[in-house]
Amino acid sequence: MLGLRQKFLSNNGLVFLLFGGILFLLYLPAASCGWVSDSLGWLYSIQTESFFDYINRTQFGVRSFYQTTQFVTWIFYQLFGINRWAWHFLHIALHALNCTLLFAFVKGFLKDGKIASAEQIAFVAALLFCCSPYVSEVIVWKASFHYLQGLAFLLGILLLTRMYLLSQQKRDLVFALVLIILSIFSLELWYLTPLFCASMLLFYWNAKIVSFKNIKRTFSNILLPQLLLFGLHLLLVKIILGSNTARLGDGFWQRPLAYFAIKPPMYFFELFGGRFLPQSLRTEIYQFFCTYLGAGLFYGALFGLCFWLLFRLRQMSIRSKASCLFFLWMLVAISLITPMWFPERLLIVGDRYLYIVLPFFFTSLCLLLFLIKSASFKTIIFIGIVASECIGTLHLNRIWQKSENYSESLQTSFPKLPNKHILLLNNPAFYKGAAMIGAGADGEFKLMHNLFYQPKFPQEMDDVLAANLCTLKDSTSFQVLNDSTIRIQLLNKESFWWYGSDYAKNYETPNFSVELIDQHTYLLKLHQAASKFVLLFQQNGHWQQFPLHSEDSINRL
Repeated sequence: MLGLRQKFLSNNGLVFLLFGGILFLLYLPAASCGWVSDSLGWLYSIQTESFFDYINRTQFGVRSFYQTTQFVTWIFYQLFGINRWAWHFLHIALHALNCTLLFAFVKGFLKDGKIASAEQIAFVAALLFCCSPYVSEVIVWKASFHYLQGLAFLLGILLLTRMYLLSQQKRDLVFALVLIILSIFSLELWYLTPLFCASMLLFYWNAKIVSFKNIKRTFSNILLPQLLLFGLHLLLVKIILGSNTARLGDGFWQRPLAYFAIKPPMYFFELFGGRFLPQSLRTEIYQFFCTYLGAGLFYGALFGLCFWLLFRLRQMSIRSKASCLFFLWMLVAISLITPMWFPERLLIVGDRYLYIVLPFFFTSLCLLLFLIKSASFKTIIFIGIVASECIGTLHLNRIWQKSENYSESLQTSFPKLPNKHILLLNNPAFYKGAAMIGAGADGEFKLMHNLFYQPKFPQEMDDVLAANLCTLKDSTSFQVLNDSTIRIQLLNKESFWWYGSDYAKNYETPNFSVELIDQHTYLLKLHQAASKFVLLFQQNGHWQQFPLHSEDSINRL
């Protein structure tokens, strides 16, 4: 039995198939989901723009160098169109690949240091990564493709750099350089690779695993080109995009330090399951980390730990140094995502940012837990963690499934209306964090309908605001204040209004304006005669027409 297990763990192909099978079963409830929000904009772009414009994202509001990502999705679209199963299998296969790459890299890395149970540690870390509920968004939501691809590049470069460091084979060098070049034109996750490769070289040099000659050649042939390409990338961003920072824009540099500083303790809290605690408790913990006391305790403990590890570094075993390296990578990955919006109120949405942290978090965790000497106790712990992860993932995927059914019902039950300007008053932005049909200047409901359903809408249509649904029976109240003003309120106090990619705010169009009273209430003010509009609100997955001329308050319970 032991020999069979060792043979299995030495075959990366079998490991990939195992991970793929697990993911297929876990994500079966959400197989057709995820074509919402930014996925719609991407789909509209690939159908309407020229190849050049699509590849270079010339029509996209946030400029960046994503040519590799755009080309891959363009090719896949030409082959499979919007076949939902094809895209679902692509995302499953990419995550299974990333789990396998993590397994192969960690296994080889730990074996190089002659660390006991290297294959078992690597497999358990990859299995935890495979089953994590925090992966749900990147697999289900099709707009997260570049996170899957970006991590594949990062792990692939690390694996090939390690192989070249040991063997000095030209083939490994060529493949590594190809991946580096491709990664530059994908997600900015590749910013981590020079630092990761440099720290890995230092680890191998310090541990005397390879000769200094191999270290030097790897530095010259892999790390130095990365650093030169990184500098060239920043220069091109400045010259071509006119910005100091790709994707984030120059406004990124103007944010206060506190905006970034409060994110790491929150992400640590999330990594240990904080996202699944009751919202009231989560809010208290997040608010605590925003205080001087909370931030001081966190950073005091973190910096104290880092200084202690640095002080003890010379006396550490190779295993302890390996643990420190993966812990460092986890911290660096968290620092990379601190500029991004933190989803403190919802499940699922925003978990794509954690995707680049999870591999190093789980590897650090497994290195720590494998110090437990009792094999049976270790087995119980890991089975318990994997089981809880699978339960959490299935729970999130059922949420995706329910959100998809609700969105489908809203699209297929849309009433036939006269050719007037249609205002949708309360699109469902999320169901417990699973993205649905938001509101924005691009008219998400109409865009979604015209991409997937027939007949297409000829009328003018605006999504006024959208709300997250805490339950599928959440209600909205309406009160006519005068012949051009309506007060609209969410009755569930845990719900809040949403617009675009952020919380709702006041805005105005030539036809109407929105004045936000609080996070649950807004005023809709029409700028033209009410007879020119048709106002619709959704309830329980169906649309109803709002009787604008009624003077009574109307509650939908």
